[in-house]
Amino acid sequence: MANTDTTAFFSDTVFDPTSPQAGADLSAHQHRIVKSQGTVDGDVIAATAGTGYGILANAPDDNGPARVAVGGPMKVMMGSTTGTVKRGTKLKADASAEATAADTDEDWYVCSSLEDDPTAATLCIVMVGCGYYAVA
Repeated sequence: MANTDTTAFFSDTVFDPTSPQAGADLSAHQHRIVKSQGTVDGDVIAATAGTGYGILANAPDDNGPARVAVGGPMKVMMGSTTGTVKRGTKLKADASAEATAADTDEDWYVCSSLEDDPTAATLCIVMVGCGYYAVA
């Protein structure tokens, strides 16, 4: 069943304490994976495939304050091709900054699914936490 609650975050979600700003117009990127811009200190932009450090909890315009979840429970937008996702599956950014299964050795993941079989293009409850996926 798809998660239709649009609440951005939970009471125990941990946010980036550096108070980043949007390095681009991210008003259409709420619940998507973001990364550090790299060229401007403190700015975040939409993640590209295999990158990212957190999930955007708000929808800031360019240079607006960005609330980036970096730990705890959160919701992420699933990509159009999610791969096989079960509870505990590590998720990475796709080319649209949406979540898809991290299924290749050394994939950089941003969160882990707390749901079984989330539907593509819907919100999925996840636990935020980055790392490298290791194929057993």
